[in-house]
Order: sequence, then structure tokens, then C-alpha cells
Amino acid sequence: MKINAFLFDLDGTLFDAPYDWGRIRKELGVKGRLILEHFKTLSPEERRKKEKKLLSFEWEATLKGKLREGVRELLEDIKKRGKKIAIVTNNSIEVASYIIKKYSLPVDVVITREDGSFKPYREPIVQALERLEEKAESSVFVGDNDLDIMAAAGFSFPLILIVNSAPERFAAMFPDSRIRYFRSFHQLLNFIRENLL
Repeated sequence: MKINAFLFDLDGTLFDAPYDWGRIRKELGVKGRLILEHFKTLSPEERRKKEKKLLSFEWEATLKGKLREGVRELLEDIKKRGKKIAIVTNNSIEVASYIIKKYSLPVDVVITREDGSFKPYREPIVQALERLEEKAESSVFVGDNDLDIMAAAGFSFPLILIVNSAPERFAAMFPDSRIRYFRSFHQLLNFIRENLL
């Protein structure tokens, strides 16, 4: 398996931040749908207000969060082997750029919601692959939740790697032989180093 590029989700995958999504959804008045979907139904003025509020929640969680142990070393190993790295996140460019700069992460491409779409839709991954000038067949997608799986499953990635503390639920929902589930980032890190680098 020749892998030329790695596409990583950010929050919950590379970066651990204490989001209280129940509180955030309640304060934003979102029920039964994705927050970013909800924003699309609002008037421009109301949307700006809620986007600003969401950004404040993101900063609150990010400033309390931390990079997962081993992330920078893993990304540096990937780059040393001449491979490309993209971050594909539903977070803002402001927050993603802050994390990348703070931890000196060697990232080639960053796709955020400001690029026009968000996971679980496929467009963010299309954009990342285009900017990397790579095909899904020679890339791996790494995430942590159902939005990541739904966004990646429609592509011809040979592997989709998901790190989650309760992977059984996702494994039952998404019985795809390309998806490998890991209970910890340490397990995921070891798999990538032993099998893909």
C-alpha cells in the first residue's frame, strides 16, 4: 500500500478540547440538526451573531485544550518520509491556525468551514485532495467520529482510521472493511508508524 498523503481531523483526533456540545447547542438554540446546518437557515444578521457565539465557544475549549501526546512527532515523521499532510476540520480557520502555529505542526493544507462546506459532506475532502494534488487511492483519512466517517466513506481511501473511546457503536453503524477503529490515540499512532510509514 503506497500512501502519499494523510488527511487528519483536528478536534478529537489531533487535539483534545473540552467541548460541552449539549450546552453549546442549547445556547445557540439548535435542536435535531448539525450546528452548521442550523446556521444555513438563519437570516444573515442572526447567522453572524450565532457564528460569533460559536467562535467564542471554540476559543473557550481550545484555550483549555491540548495537543494529544505524540502528535507533533508523528506529523514530523510523516513529513520526513516525504508525505503530505492536510487538516480537514469543521472548526474555524482562526482556531485551526492558532493550534498549528502554537504547536509548530508541519501541515501542508488546512480546510475549515470557511472554505465553503463542512463534514459530513464530501466537499472538504475534495478540496483537501485537490490542494494536496493527491488521489484518495494513495491517501489515508484519520478522524474520530461519525461525521468523519460519513465524509470519508464515499472516497476510495484504502484505509479510514478512527480513534474513539467507544468504537463499537461506530463499527455497528459503519461496517466498512476499510475502517480501522482504535480506542486510544497511542494505538492509532503505533498503527500508523508500524504499517504506513
